[in-house]
Amino acid sequence: MRSKQFFLALSLAGMAPIAAATAQAPTTFTARIEAAICPEQQYQLMQYVARYRVAGVSQVFTAPIVSQTIDTPTATGTFEIELPATYGTADLSVTLECVNSFGPSGESVPAQISNCDALSVVDVDSDGLTDDLEDTDCNGYFTIADRSNPQMADTDGDGIFDVTEVIYGFDPASPGSSPFPRILKGAPADFDNDGDANAVVWRPEYGAWLVKDYGAPGNTLVQQWGLPGDAPFAYQPDPSLQTTTDFGVVRRTAQQSFTWYFHGPGFRLSNGQLLSTLSFGMFGDYLLPGPWESPGITNPAIARFYNGYWFFHVYLRDGTIRSVPWGVTGDHPKVADYDGDGLFDAAVFRPSELKTYVLRSSDGNVQVLEFGTATADFTPAGDYTGDGIADLVFWEPINGMFFAASSEAGFDASSSFGMQLGLLGVHLPLSYNRKAGVDYFTVVDHTLGL
Repeated sequence: MRSKQFFLALSLAGMAPIAAATAQAPTTFTARIEAAICPEQQYQLMQYVARYRVAGVSQVFTAPIVSQTIDTPTATGTFEIELPATYGTADLSVTLECVNSFGPSGESVPAQISNCDALSVVDVDSDGLTDDLEDTDCNGYFTIADRSNPQMADTDGDGIFDVTEVIYGFDPASPGSSPFPRILKGAPADFDNDGDANAVVWRPEYGAWLVKDYGAPGNTLVQQWGLPGDAPFAYQPDPSLQTTTDFGVVRRTAQQSFTWYFHGPGFRLSNGQLLSTLSFGMFGDYLLPGPWESPGITNPAIARFYNGYWFFHVYLRDGTIRSVPWGVTGDHPKVADYDGDGLFDAAVFRPSELKTYVLRSSDGNVQVLEFGTATADFTPAGDYTGDGIADLVFWEPINGMFFAASSEAGFDASSSFGMQLGLLGVHLPLSYNRKAGVDYFTVVDHTLGL
C-alpha cells in the first residue's frame, strides 16, 4: 500500500469538560476541532485519526474521536475528541490525519490545547469565574475548595465563597477585595486597649485604616498602612512591647507568594528579633492569624488545601513552621479556642456530616461537635456567653439567623441559642465584636456602612 500526502488545516473551535462537579476530578475533557478535510473525501470514504503530544515530547498518543460531522461540499469537518485532563497546565499538541485505501496522510497543522483551555470556557458553580481561575494549576481540583462541591470555592482564601463575593460586587480572585472584614476574624481588634473591640474599616483604594471610638467615643484614628490589593489583618504583638492591637497587611507578589507587613513593633521571634516583613504562604492559602503558640500573641498562620487534604501551617516564634494535617476534601477551616486554653485549635467544619472536627491544643485530643447546617455561613467565631471559651457559631443566610452551641452546655445542639439578624444579599456576619469580655452577634451592611 503506498502512502499519499494530504493537506489538513486544524483550528480550535471550543471545548468543554466531559464531567463537572463529580465526586472525583475528571480525567478527560472533550475538545471540538474544525478542520479543512482532505479533498479526496468527495471521491471515497475517509477515516480520520486524532493524535496528540504532551508539552513537546516526541511520543505520540491517539485521541479517541467521540463524534464527527463531515460537510463534503465545503470540505470541512467538525470532530469532538477526548483528551487527558491530567497534565495540568502542559500544552497538548493535537493533529488530525486522513486515512484511505492508500494509507494515512501526513499530519495536519497542529493546534495547541491544555486542560486550562478546557476549564476556561466553563463555570460549574456559576460564580462569574471560569474554572481555570479557581483551579489555578488546572489539575482538576479547585485551589481551596472541593471539586465535588465547587459552590464552596474560595479562590483568594479570604474566607468568603466566590459566589458570595460576586453577589456583593467584589472580586473573588483578589484577596484585597472582599466583602468580609478579615481584620475581625483572628481576634478582637482592640486598638486602644480599653477591653472593647473597635469598629475598623480598611479602605484598599488608598491603603488607609479607620478605627472608630479610638481612645474615646467619637474619636476616629486614621492610619496609612498598605496598598491597593493588600489583604488586611489585625495582630496582637508581644505584650512586653505593646499591649494594643496593631495593623498588618498581606501582599501577593508577582511570583504568587505572600508577604506579611507588620505595622508597629512587628512579629517578635524568641531570640528577640523583630520581623517587620515575613514571606509566608502563597496565593490560594486561607489566612488564619491568631494566638496559635502563646495566649494573646498573634502568629502568622495559613490553611492550605492540597491533594484532597487540609494542612494548617503556623509560623512559630523560633522561626520554624508547625504543619498539621487536619481535614479532607469538602471540609472548611473553622478555627477558634474551643478548649479555653487561650490558643487557637485546628478545626474544620464538614457540611456533609454537619460536624466540626477539633484538634484540641490543650491536650491533643480530637473533639467532634455535631451542630450546624450545610447552607450556613461557617465563618463567625467568638465567645458569646463570656466564659472564656469559644462557642460554635453559624449564620444562616437563608433567614438571617445566628445560631450557637455554647461551650457551657458542652456544645450540645439541643441547648443551642440564636438570634435573627441580617438579610441575605444585604448583610454579612462579623466575628469578635467584643464588649466587656462578651462577643455580640453582629452583621454589617457594607453599602451603608452600618
